[in-house]
Amino acid sequence: NDAFCEQLVPRKTDLKDVALLILSIAATLLLTTILANFIGSFSILLFVAAAIAIWYYLVPRLKKEYEYYLLNYTLEVSLIQNKANRNSVIEFDIRKAEIVAPTGSSSLNTYRTTKSLDFTSGVKGAATYTIIVPIERDVYRIMIEPDENITEQMKLWLGPKML
Repeated sequence: NDAFCEQLVPRKTDLKDVALLILSIAATLLLTTILANFIGSFSILLFVAAAIAIWYYLVPRLKKEYEYYLLNYTLEVSLIQNKANRNSVIEFDIRKAEIVAPTGSSSLNTYRTTKSLDFTSGVKGAATYTIIVPIERDVYRIMIEPDENITEQMKLWLGPKML
């Protein structure tokens, strides 16, 4: 009699991630040109090593997905990077939510939060929900982009708390 829902939401690469990649490449090029005056052609090897490091460590981190895992009142959100590295980000009892409403709803304005987490795709116009939930000593504003299955299950459990 377990209730189980699961969903993957691919995160759109945002401007901050692209800027980080461009800055890393620009810094590598600048450092290589400065070092070329001191160590000559050996700086080319350093540039190649730095470029490989950027490609190996930074580029895979730009491919992000969020996984929503709803099992028996527990909502777990995990971050999956490059379709390989899975890290649990947050887990909480959905019944403890004060309100779950569409993002931008005026009903959310009365709640004061201490932390805000965005687990949506980042696509404008997507149907997103905001969950206000106390976890330990903080009150979180958690934004998700659930599908119909998760939305219907939360409506069953939350009743009037879900708008």
